[in-house]
Amino acid sequence: MFEELDPERVGVINRPRFVTLTRRLAPTKSESTVTTLLEALDPFNHDMITFSDAANALLPDIRRACVKAN
Repeated sequence: MFEELDPERVGVINRPRFVTLTRRLAPTKSESTVTTLLEALDPFNHDMITFSDAANALLPDIRRACVKAN
């Protein structure tokens, strides 16, 4: 899923793409929770969120999505 949002294949996505990723994995996650995640992952507004940071932040949602898929 991350790869679809990282067409440059550099392992980094911007804030809007992170929101898209979050909505795909956890469509019921509140806007305030997504904002809190963004502030934690990109506190200086560099508009750069790495794959590892996104994966760590969304790990519970990734696990839930995997369980639902099986």
